[in-house]
Parts: sequence; C-alpha cells; structure tokens
Amino acid sequence: QYMGGNGQQGSNACTLSNGQPLQKALRKEYRMMTDAERDRFHAVIRQLKNNGEYDRLATVHSQFAASGGAHSGPAFLPWHREFIKRMEISIRQLDPTLALPYWDSTLDSVLARPSDSILFSDELMGRTDASGNVVTGFLANWRTMSGNPSIRRNTGAQGSLFTEAEIAFVMRQTAIENVLAFTA
Repeated sequence: QYMGGNGQQGSNACTLSNGQPLQKALRKEYRMMTDAERDRFHAVIRQLKNNGEYDRLATVHSQFAASGGAHSGPAFLPWHREFIKRMEISIRQLDPTLALPYWDSTLDSVLARPSDSILFSDELMGRTDASGNVVTGFLANWRTMSGNPSIRRNTGAQGSLFTEAEIAFVMRQTAIENVLAFTA
C-alpha cells in the first residue's frame, strides 16, 4: 500500500487516504515553486530532519561519496538518480502533492558572485554569516550529523556553476566516456 493508498496490483491507479488520486511528481525549479508549495516543502524537510530520515539519507550519501562510488566515474548519474528517487519518496510519504525541486544553477552562473543569488536569501535557502554558517531561512541552526551547530555553505569557494554552454556541450556528446569517464 504505497503512501497509505489503496492501489491494486496490476493497476496504475492509487487513491490516497484523503480520497485524492496519487499524481505523478512534477519537479519544479526551487524558485518557481509557489510560496505555499515552498512552505509545505520546508515543513516536510523539517519533519524528515526531526524523524531521522533526512540524516539517514545524508549518511547514505556521505558514505558513498567518501568511497568515490557516488561522485567519481560512471556511477555518478545512476547513483544520484536512485538517491534522488529515494529522497522524493520520503518527501511524498509525508505530502504526496510535493515533488523534490531542483536547482537550475545556470540561472546563477552569470553572477559575478553566485552567493549573491536570490536563492540564498532569507525567504529561500537562507543567508550565511562570515564563516559560512546558515543563519536564516528554514535550514538555520540545523545540527549536522558531525555535531556542528549549523550547516555550513561556502558558495563559490571552489569550482564554478554550470553554464548554458557547458550543458549544451555535454548534451552534444555521443560517446558515453566523454561524459562519465573516471577522472581520477
């Protein structure tokens, strides 16, 4: 019984406990969510943090990232596809009307300082102090798994955001090794 619904084996239909049909998830760019959707998303993420599911998923991600299995080589895309699916299922178990939003970083790649993006404002993902600690927004003062009193974000400290040209280059590739080759 997926998400508390009454789905029948052999059927693609599922009616949730509130009488509504379970709909396909429609992912939106985080900034394109309505205020109500964003508020519900923030509430669900807080619930996942409070019930331990957020930290469980974060542990899975950090363990595979540390081993190189998630962030190095050809497993990157399929590994993260599965991880994101599991995160979205956790979200939808609490609010089946939500989908996991995405971040279109190309929107911020033209900024001289990506940390100046509206994404990192009080209303959205929160601002940081001079040390990079998230001090406003729904992630403010979240204790991390390693015991830090807050999440630390150092946007722009290393690397760069994807540009439209870089995405177009990747999409033009016809040989998988040009995109997913092991780089170490």
